[in-house]
Amino acid sequence: METWDLFKRNISTQIESEVHPHVENEKAYLFVSKDINSTEIEYLDLLFGLIRTLKPANIIETGSCGGIGAVAMAFALKDNLNSGANYGHLHTLEICVENHSSSMNLVNELGLDGFVTQYFGRSLDTIATFPNDFQADFVYFDSSRPDRIREFHALNKGGHLSEGAVVAFHDTSRMRSKSNQIETVRQNNYISELDDIANQCINEFEFHLSRGLRIFRVS
Repeated sequence: METWDLFKRNISTQIESEVHPHVENEKAYLFVSKDINSTEIEYLDLLFGLIRTLKPANIIETGSCGGIGAVAMAFALKDNLNSGANYGHLHTLEICVENHSSSMNLVNELGLDGFVTQYFGRSLDTIATFPNDFQADFVYFDSSRPDRIREFHALNKGGHLSEGAVVAFHDTSRMRSKSNQIETVRQNNYISELDDIANQCINEFEFHLSRGLRIFRVS
């Protein structure tokens, strides 16, 4: 039976420091990813573990890309089901038709489609269609960086985050402006907006290695 552990062992990966610019302190040479656009496997392991321990009923992912993040989270939901949780569903949003198709094919190929609903289109447009009573317990923001901030505020203001919901943002390293001078302004703005969100939340944990990850518990 396929599991997240077996799946990740059988995919080809790239060393993170060989596909993105990094400074030494980010230790990107210790991280791997499936391709240049996907989340590092180590951070997907972390998301997998969070879902296994938090037992969320509803998850949102913005930016499905090729589907590997959706696969990691769906496998966690499947394991939760096997452990006795009779709930758990992932809603993943993607604007690129090629990525959406790749993600759908991968999820279906692994037999995880019962745990995942995939949406094609602008994330903010999709969020606007959520029923008023729909709430997510866990959200992973990995679309374009400016959109992630807008997505968070749309979900929060729309009442779509449950009390104490956990949200995670990718690409949050504070050293990215040093390792990629071209993106200095965009990254600094992203970090500043995340700092503002942190002030609205109960707890925060910040992972600074590789491309970085920040996790908040919403008040």
